[in-house]
Amino acid sequence: IARMLTLAGTPTTEAKNDAQKILALETALATASLDAVDRRDPEKTYHLQPIESVQASLPGFDLGAYEDAVHSPHVKQLNNMTPEYWPALSKLFNSTEIATLQVYLRFHLLNAVAYNLPHAFDDEKFDFYARKLSGQMEHQPRWKRCSGAVDGTLGDALGKVYVQQYFAGDSKKKTSAMVKEIESSMKHDIDQADWMSPATKKQARKKLGDIDNFIGYTKKWRNYSKLTIAPDDPIGNELRDKAFERDRMMHWIGHRPHFEWMTTPPMS
Repeated sequence: IARMLTLAGTPTTEAKNDAQKILALETALATASLDAVDRRDPEKTYHLQPIESVQASLPGFDLGAYEDAVHSPHVKQLNNMTPEYWPALSKLFNSTEIATLQVYLRFHLLNAVAYNLPHAFDDEKFDFYARKLSGQMEHQPRWKRCSGAVDGTLGDALGKVYVQQYFAGDSKKKTSAMVKEIESSMKHDIDQADWMSPATKKQARKKLGDIDNFIGYTKKWRNYSKLTIAPDDPIGNELRDKAFERDRMMHWIGHRPHFEWMTTPPMS
């Protein structure tokens, strides 16, 4: 943390002091969080609450204004996965000096976009998160990182080119026909199964019919017309992409489309 702040121009002594403040703040947040085991327990992470009760537990924090700021529709209820965390966060915000919150946010911004900052930032982040924490000794080749960035940002645009080269012609039609044959055989197996009751068979056929087949590439390519990509603005590109992706995800609330893929054709 101190080294990242120093790279951004903070004097060394001040950066070390700021790093201690950030560490203390994050330790307090971690103390109020569920541990890794509890986060895997659905009983401990499912707390559906009316939005009014969530708001009541966060004095001084305007949930409606937050929804507007992140372009979210106003919801009537949400899953408050960690009910104990948010009051602790609100208390910390109210008791922590503004300067500490500012340097906390500054560090996390630097950390989030280090990939697109000068090499020293990227190398520092890699050294800590990849080498020290994960044991990865060498960075990926630059070409692989660049292609991964394009796939992550403009996956459908890249996917169109990929499909034209590697999944063109009637490849999708043939694969779809093969999958339909498999499903037909599965339906036959269900109908012939003597160990299933009629009610169970009915549910099994319904489950089989409800399956969405994602073959090769999406039925509807993503529209990037609202995303601005500039060849000389890597930081801006990354921040604009994050905002674009956030708005797209927020638009899903309440009506996620069935055609939406979670991976791109090159990754799939």
